Amino acid sequence: MLYSHLKAIFAFLVLCLFSLVIIIHGCEKNATPVDQKNPHLSVTVEDVVVTEAWLQLNTTGITGEDSLILLRNDSAVFQMSPVQADTTIYDSTLLPAHSYNYQTVLKRKGFELTKSEMVNTTTMDTTSHEFQWESIEFSSPYGGGALYDVAIINENDIWAVGEIYSDSAQPWLPYNAVHWDGNVWELKRITYNGISWPIKAILAFSTRDVWFEAIVRWDGEKFIEIPIPNILIGYGMNKMWGIQNDNFYIVGSNGLISYHINEYWLKLDSGTELPVKDIWGVSTGSKSEIISVASTQYILNDCKVLSIVQGRVTDLTNNGLPWAISGVWFKPPHHYYIVGDGIFFSGDLNGYSKWIELVDDITGYFTDAIRGNDINDIIIVGAYGEVIHFNGYTWKSYLDETFMNGNLNRVAMKGDLVCAVGRKGDKAYILIGIHN
Repeated sequence: MLYSHLKAIFAFLVLCLFSLVIIIHGCEKNATPVDQKNPHLSVTVEDVVVTEAWLQLNTTGITGEDSLILLRNDSAVFQMSPVQADTTIYDSTLLPAHSYNYQTVLKRKGFELTKSEMVNTTTMDTTSHEFQWESIEFSSPYGGGALYDVAIINENDIWAVGEIYSDSAQPWLPYNAVHWDGNVWELKRITYNGISWPIKAILAFSTRDVWFEAIVRWDGEKFIEIPIPNILIGYGMNKMWGIQNDNFYIVGSNGLISYHINEYWLKLDSGTELPVKDIWGVSTGSKSEIISVASTQYILNDCKVLSIVQGRVTDLTNNGLPWAISGVWFKPPHHYYIVGDGIFFSGDLNGYSKWIELVDDITGYFTDAIRGNDINDIIIVGAYGEVIHFNGYTWKSYLDETFMNGNLNRVAMKGDLVCAVGRKGDKAYILIGIHN
């Protein structure tokens, strides 16, 4: 009897212990969600320049308890909590010509969970501020002389256009171009229907393919008159930009933006009657980013920054800009410059961020034009012979070397060669700079 009673108690205890094991096992199993993913991190360098880098952070399988740390050379430079799936980080505290490595670390409840693979990058170096400057003057005794635009094909092939009245036999008829062949500057008189006129814009694709206001073309041997399209009649021309002779733009007075494609001309709706002063574009493969600026320099008015995409013109933000702007140059995706009554920068045109005026002690003069080889080699020119170089890190003015009683209207830059054109008093003026 006692034995049967003990046996029953023992069986009951075994059953209770077995049930407890099942309960504990079930609780442990339910503590971790069955659909939880393993976290994954990656960091890539989107863009790197002289002192700045843009990094793309990507994550998957992240919970609300996680935090992310970005390391640069093993030092934390950024922390994010809660973690976003895709984030762009801007690191602006770098040094020129330095190598850096970046890595992301994921922590959960203070404990390191995982790391991304390390990526390496090197910042660009600065360029030299050293230039050798030489000026050339063209007398214009029978009228005010000036050069309005310039194109560099190579060091032995440079064209500048404008108006120079130095022909005593025909003092009213201007020379409207000058050409450098590596030895001498030669005055040229380009005519259309037998008449020469002040030429404001030039676009050169090669030695044998130079366009003058889109109505005369130099083929390397002769000037060829191009029928004037009706949509250009009545407009003044200011600037041209394009990638080849069957794909280019011309901008001008009263809001003119016209597109030459194959043998056809299209007039684009700019949405403004302001004079369009400058146009610049960057073409990568089949994609181009093109921006123009419109403004009246001496009349208080609005200004326009215009984007041109597939024949459609749209407004970009002009927040932070003055009403007087004159030139534009950029290198996407993060470096956009506009000059005029100040020098202005934007790093994100799509975000409608405000244009930032760069330090106002760079110059006190109006700046007319800007061009560059890269973001560490930019030239700006303007009133009183002002020439400014940006080497990616610092700015330098050459006003003490180039000071003149006049104005530099346009500038071209190719390799180590800079050519700016304008007027000095009544003379047409060219400034040549050789980059050391």
